[in-house]
Amino acid sequence: MDGRLKEWVDWHKGQISSFHTKDLAANLGVSTRTIQRWIKEQTKPKEDQLQRITQYVKENS
Repeated sequence: MDGRLKEWVDWHKGQISSFHTKDLAANLGVSTRTIQRWIKEQTKPKEDQLQRITQYVKENS
């Protein structure tokens, strides 16, 4: 798993609700199922998506 995605996953595990998954999915223009596939390493996010994930973590930490 890419380090940037892992950073989000680790950060997300500390959150109380699934709001952040829905919010990130909306921010990236993907479904929550897509994010679940990334977490399970069934698929991988594109480079621009990884950059936006990093930005999302910075803005929401």
